[in-house]
Amino acid sequence: SCVQTYIFCQRTVSKSVGTLSFCLEICACCLYGLDFFLGFMQHNAASLSRGLSFLCTWGVVNCLLFSSVLYIPIGRGGTITWGSLSFLAVLHILQAWHWVFFAAKAT
Repeated sequence: SCVQTYIFCQRTVSKSVGTLSFCLEICACCLYGLDFFLGFMQHNAASLSRGLSFLCTWGVVNCLLFSSVLYIPIGRGGTITWGSLSFLAVLHILQAWHWVFFAAKAT
């Protein structure tokens, strides 16, 4: 998430996207997808309402993030776009900090 946020900032300043940064964004989205799937299964196993709540919060965030990253190489008018919603990766950083504080509090 930190790398993706850094790439977003760099891309915003340079207004260009490279192959390496795009590949890193795709890898990050794959990890978010796996995390989302496992989280959804965990919340849905607890109850249907928790599963739907998870789907309507993290599902929306990940859907916006994934679609904007996948739109980078498509662009408009034959040009590659550099804009995306990669700043939403910051929410994954905050989620990780929540896990750290929860684990520290439990011990």
